[in-house]
Amino acid sequence: MLVSDRKKFMFVHNPKAAGSSIRNALSQYDDRDNFYWDHEDNTKLGRVLDKAHITLDDLSVYTDSSLLADYFVFGFVRNPYERVYSAFQEKNSQWDITDDTNFNTFIQTKLNEITIRFDWNFIHFCPQHYFFYQGGKCKADFIGRLENLRRDYARAINLAKLDADTDLPYLNRRSAGLSNSEETPVLSTYLDKYDPTSLSIVNRLYDRDFVYFGYDKFFSHSVEADTDKDNSHVELVYKQTRYIKGEEAFYTARIEKLSEQNMNLSEQVEATAALKGELQESRNELQASRDELNGVLQENEKMRNSRSWKITKPLRRRREWR
Repeated sequence: MLVSDRKKFMFVHNPKAAGSSIRNALSQYDDRDNFYWDHEDNTKLGRVLDKAHITLDDLSVYTDSSLLADYFVFGFVRNPYERVYSAFQEKNSQWDITDDTNFNTFIQTKLNEITIRFDWNFIHFCPQHYFFYQGGKCKADFIGRLENLRRDYARAINLAKLDADTDLPYLNRRSAGLSNSEETPVLSTYLDKYDPTSLSIVNRLYDRDFVYFGYDKFFSHSVEADTDKDNSHVELVYKQTRYIKGEEAFYTARIEKLSEQNMNLSEQVEATAALKGELQESRNELQASRDELNGVLQENEKMRNSRSWKITKPLRRRREWR
């Protein structure tokens, strides 16, 4: 997570989706003194939070929801199959798991709905929709894809109206599954790592990610094995329908957010108009007081210039001498 109050944007750091590279590139805009970094034992939630990769629900512990409405919120997502394997590779290096076949054992024995959502040690496996959706509504203004990183990063920079370089340097190409010459990871190389049981588990645990972010879901361990099924009219319609629903949900949420922003602006306009009216009333009262004072001064001047005032001047002096 990175928040810039000067530029009014929030970068949501979804794990294993070039987040470290983006955070590093935009670090100059961080106005929270690196607050959203490292982990913290949060007493309010009763569990440890990884603040660098904080979900929107958990963010409410530190800030109110107005930040999501007033700031430009963006982040990046990644194909769930690729992301899970990339997260496993990181765990592999941390836990010294050396046999690639243990990838499937890991999925089948370690990953479940509770662990991947609430255990900070598994934050890299947390479903991506938790970072962009809240209460079933998308709170992000822009969600790019790792598969289109160069294009989408440049687009995000332009939308956020930043003067940062749109050419993003990768900090961890291996984690992103990228070689020096390619940008888009090869899906088949990841699917080959899954056995049917693991594939089924990932399909279930990350179902909303597939739907919300428009990624194809496979039901066998390789792209080639699904070719015949993809040619089926029923399967094709099924995939298209799920994709369209995901897009519809995203844009519906975007429209709702824009409507909310418009409502906030309308309220601000009304409040400004009310203040303007009060200011005008104060100006009118001040002008009336000035007119009244001028009237008194004119009467006083008129009296001082009158004949009676001049005739009685010696009498007033005698009174002063006494």
